[in-house]
Amino acid sequence: MNLRGDLSRVLNYNELKQQEKDYRTSVELLRSIDGAALFEDPLLGFDAGKEFLFDPFIGTDLIWSRRIPERVLTDAIREQKFGAIVFEVSLDKEELWTHNIIEAIKDNYELLNLRYHSPYFFYIPRKRNTHFMVGQ
Repeated sequence: MNLRGDLSRVLNYNELKQQEKDYRTSVELLRSIDGAALFEDPLLGFDAGKEFLFDPFIGTDLIWSRRIPERVLTDAIREQKFGAIVFEVSLDKEELWTHNIIEAIKDNYELLNLRYHSPYFFYIPRKRNTHFMVGQ
């Protein structure tokens, strides 16, 4: 057994340094976004100084089992109460959240185009189209 060869794949310090840099950049990004946030990774939210409003694992379990109503989240998402929603996978691959929650996010939030490789997918509120009717 070549222990040195096996550890070199795991202990790639350059890759670990880059991952840490990307994580810290994500923390700073989330910190810079005003308002509440919905996030899957509690450590990201805590490091960014965001309040822990919804446990994604216990909370979604309660929603799936119908112990709390889904609208607890869908209403807040539709009203764009979150300055950011941050997932660890893209919406099209997301399996933790219900279909209605995902659809509410798709309808009301847009993926933030990041200029760095982030381990997260940041969704921010869509701009609302406002139409004003001028008197006839």
